[in-house]
Amino acid sequence: MLIHQLPQVFAEVKRVERLNVPLAMKTAHTQASAAGKTPVLFHRRDREEWLVTIRLADMLLVSQMVEAARCMRGEAEDQPSPSDSI
Repeated sequence: MLIHQLPQVFAEVKRVERLNVPLAMKTAHTQASAAGKTPVLFHRRDREEWLVTIRLADMLLVSQMVEAARCMRGEAEDQPSPSDSI
């Protein structure tokens, strides 16, 4: 699933060794609110896996967006995506 398939999501992407997650989420939330979107923070250190930070209040909404996008693409629920291995 590519993030551009979720137009309601505001993706904040950080690739740094040290990240202040609360500050990054606060910034993402401010920018997302101005755009009428839901903030999602994607972040990683060098040579490490990508992590995703979502506010608990937005988690159900984001999961519903992902499922709706998967259905529109015709993906079955039981088909694992590459990100399902996490």
